[in-house]
Amino acid sequence: MIFIGILACIAAAAKQIIKELQVMTHWIDFIFYGSVDALILLARLLGITYQEINVLIFCIAWPLVTLLMAAAILKLLHKNQDLSRQLTQEV
Repeated sequence: MIFIGILACIAAAAKQIIKELQVMTHWIDFIFYGSVDALILLARLLGITYQEINVLIFCIAWPLVTLLMAAAILKLLHKNQDLSRQLTQEV
């Protein structure tokens, strides 16, 4: 009897999780298709294809920005270490 109660609780929890996933899927679809529409519009405005705008953004611009941010972070870390050394020398 306890086993049946446990199974009923698990089934109820699973049903709730599935319901929440369906809501989440709706939002994911909304964001994805909205992004695709925005890329198509931008491609048309620039006179290029959807595939070309994808390559420009995700294969060129994004990696470039990531490398630039990594370089900036490393520079700031180095500067932070220098300032920390200066503070410890002054004390």
